[in-house]
Amino acid sequence: MTAQPHSMAGSGMYPGQPPQTMPGRPDAIAPIAPPSTSWVPEKDGHSSAPPPAYSQAVGNWDGRSRPGPSPFNIAAREGDFNEIKRLIANGENMFATGEIGQTPAYSAAVTGHTEILEYLIQHGADYTAGNEDGFTPLNAAATKNFPEALLLLLHYGADPNAPTVDGQTPVYSAALAGNLRTVQILVEHGANFSQCRSERGFTPICAAAGEGHAHIVQYLASQGADLTLVTEHGVTPLRAAAAEGHPEVVSILLQHGASVFTSCNEGYTPLICAAVEGHVEVMKILLQNGAPIDTPCKDGNTPLLYGASRGHTEIVRLLIQYGADVHHGANNDTSPAATAAFRGHFRTAGLLLKQGCCLG
Repeated sequence: MTAQPHSMAGSGMYPGQPPQTMPGRPDAIAPIAPPSTSWVPEKDGHSSAPPPAYSQAVGNWDGRSRPGPSPFNIAAREGDFNEIKRLIANGENMFATGEIGQTPAYSAAVTGHTEILEYLIQHGADYTAGNEDGFTPLNAAATKNFPEALLLLLHYGADPNAPTVDGQTPVYSAALAGNLRTVQILVEHGANFSQCRSERGFTPICAAAGEGHAHIVQYLASQGADLTLVTEHGVTPLRAAAAEGHPEVVSILLQHGASVFTSCNEGYTPLICAAVEGHVEVMKILLQNGAPIDTPCKDGNTPLLYGASRGHTEIVRLLIQYGADVHHGANNDTSPAATAAFRGHFRTAGLLLKQGCCLG
C-alpha cells in the first residue's frame, strides 16, 4: 500500500515545462510562462485505507507474509487496548509489520492512541523503526498532530532528527502539515529546524511557507530559521509563498529579513512568480517592499510581460502604477501588448495600448 502524497493548489514552483509552440509563428513570438513545477509531492507515509476486520487479519496472517496488517497493527490503530493486552499475554509476535512496513508502535502513534503506545513500549515493542518510506512513530505522531504521543516517544529517547527515505524529519513533516504544537515540541527537544532538508532541499520553513501556514512560519522565523536556503530548483521560503499566493506569509518573511531580490538559477524573482500566478495582494506587498519591478529573468521576460502573457489585467495595472516599463519586449522584442493580444487577452492588451505600448 502506497503512502498518500501531499499536494498543493497552484503551480508556482516552476522547473521544467517544455516551451509552447505557436503554429505559423516563431516560438519566441511571445513570452512563455516559466517552466512549471508543482509543489514537491513528498509523502506523509501514512496510509488512510480502512483496516480489515479482526477475523480477516487473524485468519490470514501467518507471521511470515504481509497480506495486510498484523493483529497488533489492527488493535493498535483501532485503539483496542484489551486486544493488545490479550495478544501480548498470548505471546503473539509484536515485531511483525503491517502493509506498509509499519510496526504496532507506529500504528498506535499514527492514530494517537498514546496509552496503547506506552504499553507496547513497556513490553518491548520497537518504537524507533520506520515504515517502508522511513516514517517512524515519531514522524507519524508529528504529521498527524498527536502531541501526547510525540512527548511520550521523545521521553523514551526517540530521535527528533531521524529522516525518512526522502529526507523528511519529524519537524519537517509537522511544519508541512501545519501542526504548530508538534513543531514547538520538537524544536524544544532539539530538532534541527533550520538546516535540515528534504531530499529536494526543502527546509521546514520553506515547506510551511508554500502551504500558507503563517503560524508555523512566524514561529520558525522567530526561532532563527534560515530564510536564505534554497531548494534544488532555487526556491526560497519567500518565493514559495509568493508563487502560491500567501500574502500573510510573505509579510511575515519580509518582516524577518527575507530579500525581495533573491532569484533561482533561471532568474525568477518572488515578484515574477506572483505575476505569473496572478496574486495581486502578494504583488502589492512585494512592490511596497522594494521588489525590482523591471528585472527580467534569464529569458528576458519581466513581471509585466508574464502578467500580460497570462492575461492578468489587474497585475498589469498594478505594475503600471508602480512604473513598470510597458515597452520592454524581452529577447524577441515582442511588446507586452502584442503578447497579450496574440494570446487573446484583449482587455489586458487594451490597457497596455492606452499606456502607449505598441503592437509591434
